Amino acid sequence: MNSLLMLALQCCVAALVCAAPVHLPDDADFEQTLEKAQSLVKKILFDIPSAQKDLTLDASSHTGNLQLMLKTLGIPPNPTIKPISAHFTLEVCLQRMSLGLQLHHSLLRDLTSASTIAIKHLQVDLRDLQALVNKMQKQSQLSEEPSFTLSISGTYDVQVATHLALQQLRIFSHDLGRSLRNIQASLPGTQA
Repeated sequence: MNSLLMLALQCCVAALVCAAPVHLPDDADFEQTLEKAQSLVKKILFDIPSAQKDLTLDASSHTGNLQLMLKTLGIPPNPTIKPISAHFTLEVCLQRMSLGLQLHHSLLRDLTSASTIAIKHLQVDLRDLQALVNKMQKQSQLSEEPSFTLSISGTYDVQVATHLALQQLRIFSHDLGRSLRNIQASLPGTQA
């Protein structure tokens, strides 16, 4: 694993210093971890609708208020994930992935009164995906969880916050999946 981390670090340094085309690790273990991460993202995306079905909130009748409640409840936005480039390195991409996964795992954990079996399964998948992203990135500099304070005062707020967190998780998971495919397509020996 150390050789994978060193390779990723060297790749990022080369991209930053040279501003040349991005070079990614040519490592079978890295590619296998990447494929496992992509598989987990697909599973998470598949499982989100069933977690939303367990909520008693009828979100379709509150669409106008949900965006306002997103801020009112203190739910932070997803970190931005972009395609790998000389300005958005593999290291930065993996750090943003890690931050987003920590954020969503923490959100679902903090909304414990709305936890269902489906949400608990999502939490496990998020934790497993976090481990895979950590495996792909060099020594994690994001050891702290993202900090935020939810402003929840009742059962309805918990339902809304859980719905919004799952909605954001779906968007983040789509971004994450695109980014993982971009990394895989950029690997040496892989055709785009």
